[in-house]
Amino acid sequence: MQRAWRIDLFRGLALVMIFVNHIPDNPLAAFTTAAYGFSDAAEGFVLLAGVAAGLVFLKRLESGGVAQVSARAWRRAFDLYAAHLLTVLLACAIVAHAASTQGDPRLLGWINLGPVFEDTAAALVGVVLLGHQPGYLNILPMYVVFLLLLPALLPLAATRPRMLLAASALVWAAANHWNLNLPHYPNEDGWFFNPLAWQFLFVIGLVIGTRLARGLPVVPRSNLLLGAAIAYLLAALLLSLDETLVWPTLPLPWFLYGLDKTWLTLPRLLHALALALVLARLPVAEALAALDRRGVLTMLGQHALPVFCAGSVLAIGAQVARFMLEAGVALELLLVLGGLAIQVGLAATLAWMDRGRSRPPARATTEGAYP
Repeated sequence: MQRAWRIDLFRGLALVMIFVNHIPDNPLAAFTTAAYGFSDAAEGFVLLAGVAAGLVFLKRLESGGVAQVSARAWRRAFDLYAAHLLTVLLACAIVAHAASTQGDPRLLGWINLGPVFEDTAAALVGVVLLGHQPGYLNILPMYVVFLLLLPALLPLAATRPRMLLAASALVWAAANHWNLNLPHYPNEDGWFFNPLAWQFLFVIGLVIGTRLARGLPVVPRSNLLLGAAIAYLLAALLLSLDETLVWPTLPLPWFLYGLDKTWLTLPRLLHALALALVLARLPVAEALAALDRRGVLTMLGQHALPVFCAGSVLAIGAQVARFMLEAGVALELLLVLGGLAIQVGLAATLAWMDRGRSRPPARATTEGAYP
């Protein structure tokens, strides 16, 4: 439980940053990790998803075997699939309403929704098959794939972690080297979050989660490694702040030095892992918890799926509203802070409902009051 609250805390922080970054160029984006390094909150979210999966499902593997893991993981995958479809539908409604209100059909192409309105039959097939993914609504399909594969990955993470990590690294390298990706039907490109590349980060988190569940050490205690991680983060910070920097072309495979998010290139991967190491070694979680005395971030992390979906819809609405209203800085801040307040209210409501369900029923005062 001591470790679990840290996972929820950082997951809640990642949700806040993802929402802020999903409203591009707003003033609060300067306070997110995306502005100061190679990776952003998406990498942290996926890594924590793997850790949480290892913590939750290892006990089911040990008690009920692969069959029980499959049943629970695939049920969770269906929940995410349904949530994704609902989120896409709401985004379509927001964009359609904006285009109708403004009398501007160009708005129908917002966040890559153009195919839904221009070639509806093909696009609907793509949406249902997770092929066509609107912009900013493309992380849940990747996680659905990971959950579908979890019954095969988890036993290896529990018994052959090194072999699993090596195989996962090979898949990551092969996907990058040969440009392997899942099709983005009816478009001709691939998924924005390429599961063949991002699975490496999820598998790393999964191995960490299984070790945490067994009480095994996870974080290397080497001060030399900690110093190297801090140095890497500082170098990434300086490079990210240098607006005149032109990224060099090196005589190496591009994914070993590029910064492409779709393919989770090596600098982004190393940045996410270095940040995770520093956060695990230094008392950052305790400092955040002291600042967040009401536990808002932890509460958001405990209800990650509904909060993420609500944030995605609110971000699309804020994008469209900012465009329609030609928003200035004050209105942009209002849209961002208002969206965050709605998400906190949603999480608080869900937490209140959870507490109500967990309370034991009142004792009957009349015989036969309960069947």
